[in-house]
Amino acid sequence: MKSTQAHSALEELVAKRYLEAGYEVFLEPEPTMIPFDLGRYRPDILARKDKLNLIIEVKSDLALGNSYERLREVIEETRRHEGWRFVLVTERDISQIPSRDEADQASWTDIQNGMKSAEKLESMGELQAAYLLLWIAFEQAIRKLSIESGLPLERLAPAVMIRQLYSEGILSMELFDAARSSLETRNLVVHGFRNPDLEEYQQLERIVAEVLPKQS
Repeated sequence: MKSTQAHSALEELVAKRYLEAGYEVFLEPEPTMIPFDLGRYRPDILARKDKLNLIIEVKSDLALGNSYERLREVIEETRRHEGWRFVLVTERDISQIPSRDEADQASWTDIQNGMKSAEKLESMGELQAAYLLLWIAFEQAIRKLSIESGLPLERLAPAVMIRQLYSEGILSMELFDAARSSLETRNLVVHGFRNPDLEEYQQLERIVAEVLPKQS
């Protein structure tokens, strides 16, 4: 279990990231700052920018566990209110992804072309290369979705973007679980522990295809 001091340091790091993105940030906000009832739940951070309000829960990786199941009611209640979003961020999610201008982001056409290149590699039997190229397309897609949702998630790790897209209803529970599984496979492949199999490739392909048609 993280000490209160360590957890507070993590919260401050997350708060700093949102401050850098132009948000007004409140650590441990008062319940009166949220115009709807969340029961006994108290968020770690409230971040505001223009008409967007983010309720942010900060977890250490060890404390993550089944957080989304336990926070389901909070997520669903927050989703009912226009201009309010729920974001779960973990220690691992504070990634080294640098800030980029919008012009540097891949277009939906670029992402679709990446998928086609992955398909070509897969047909040639280059499954490892195909999987990694397909993962790049997926990460570009969820980063683009995050930007279009008005959330500063493009500077965070894929795991937090996946969770946020689920909480926004863009990913179903089935796709959410599949995306987390694909992320685990990606990590194993990138670090040289094993190669992906055809079923894992096809699962990731289905996830990317599910995201793209809604936005292309």
